[in-house]
Amino acid sequence: MTGTEPEFKLSTAIMTHPGRIEAAQSLAKSIVELSPKIIVDPTPTGRTIDNAVRAWNAVEDDATHHLVLQDDCHVCSGFIPMLRSAISEMPHCALSFFTTWSSRTSNVVRIAALRRSRWAEVCDYYLPCVALVLPAWMAQSFSLSSLNGVYLEDDSALFEYITKHDVRAYMHVPNLVQHSELPTVARNQVGTRLSVYFHDDATAMGARRGITEAGTILPQFSWYRRQNYWLYRRDTRAQWYEINSEESVLEYIGIDLDKVHDHYEKARQAQPEAIGVVDDGSHYALWLSAFGLGMAAAGRGNIYLHTDAAQIALGTLAPGAWRLMAADHVIAQHRVALAKFVTAAVELGVSYVKNGQAPAIHDISLPSNFLGRRALSHIDPMNPYNQRQL
Repeated sequence: MTGTEPEFKLSTAIMTHPGRIEAAQSLAKSIVELSPKIIVDPTPTGRTIDNAVRAWNAVEDDATHHLVLQDDCHVCSGFIPMLRSAISEMPHCALSFFTTWSSRTSNVVRIAALRRSRWAEVCDYYLPCVALVLPAWMAQSFSLSSLNGVYLEDDSALFEYITKHDVRAYMHVPNLVQHSELPTVARNQVGTRLSVYFHDDATAMGARRGITEAGTILPQFSWYRRQNYWLYRRDTRAQWYEINSEESVLEYIGIDLDKVHDHYEKARQAQPEAIGVVDDGSHYALWLSAFGLGMAAAGRGNIYLHTDAAQIALGTLAPGAWRLMAADHVIAQHRVALAKFVTAAVELGVSYVKNGQAPAIHDISLPSNFLGRRALSHIDPMNPYNQRQL
């Protein structure tokens, strides 16, 4: 630790289910230097909140920060020094070290990879907590919070907690842990949930610095509704809303969709192995999402599209978006072609902004009369009936 880094002491807990103790023990051995406590759920019900409260309450008396890991993950090589460096750099924030390849935050991570940033703003409706560090006071306060009697899942309760306390949450780029595809304790059928951007030797991805904020608009592909859309907020501290027609936003900002579709057809011809994994409509929807991602990334400085970091992050876009639409082994057969297809769309989006064919959209403001009934806020995104108008 250098003289410029604040001193801290980290305590660590691993939360586990009785049926997955071996996985927790294996994880503990890989980070033995952190002396992790294994917190076993004594009465497992499928709720994650109960054991999460125990894990967050396991913070040591003299600790300044507390790490909680879930048993279904494994860490990269060099995890501990990179973790310590991350805490020193962002000591007052909620720091997450894993997000799935289809989360809302995943596209912010992809933009961060394109920009060589170390951090990406978390913009999910939950706090990613497969591997999460909180300041010690926050960990203990959360474990005593009345929110824990309201939520079934710890990620939702944690999100509500940090929102109420105005705590900023950031995702490490690259992710320092990878999800292990063990049977889900929460009994959700949600498909494969791998990292948006993980490399076993994270140090090989090069020196990184800075934060990528999500801006006011982000393209998304909903893996559970199987369609593309935009995330939009009026300013960078406001709530996110969904605009369910990506094409309408592109048209509003002056994009000629016929020309975009022409580029799409050329990309299909250039990467024929990327065709046939899903239906044509979903294939084009992914193209629009990747095109929008390029537009959202452009206008923020240099873009490093063909680095290993960018290619790993962009290569997970299709598998994450289509995780319930095609079998893993089918997508795996087309991963290389799909990555090239996605890269071509992102590159097109970047070029539109750089060449003045489109505005830099990361801080775009949309008028209320345009939003109308296009914008919905999901209170519970897994329940399509639980929505409210903007």
